[in-house]
Amino acid sequence: SSSDMYSLTSLVMCTIQHHTLHIEDAALMIDADLNNVWSGDKDVRYRDDADAKEINVFMWEDGITSENIHDVSNWEDLKQSIVDNYAGLYETAITGLGITDVTLTVKYVSSNPDENLSFLTIQDGEVVYDVFEDEAAA
Repeated sequence: SSSDMYSLTSLVMCTIQHHTLHIEDAALMIDADLNNVWSGDKDVRYRDDADAKEINVFMWEDGITSENIHDVSNWEDLKQSIVDNYAGLYETAITGLGITDVTLTVKYVSSNPDENLSFLTIQDGEVVYDVFEDEAAA
């Protein structure tokens, strides 16, 4: 009914005015934003408790294994695009919603069920793990 619609609109306006937005809202926005840039499988998980306020994004890449990972010839470009995407997601979902003290982590991982292979981890805007750099340093 129209009265229900009116009360919903009021609630939304009230929520926006009072900034009672939560990590869940940011996670939902990140999930929606990712649909525009990522066609592969993804999972956006969040945690909001006394120990941690965090959003973890997993982006799965098909067909890459530890054997053929070195065949990824455009790694630097791919890495840069993921870093850029991270910045956009953070801007939209965290900064844009005014949510503070949230750790946003993006993990780029293989979707091969036999391996838990991670290529890239970005946390708080920094690349904290890059499979190629970490192997080179080893």
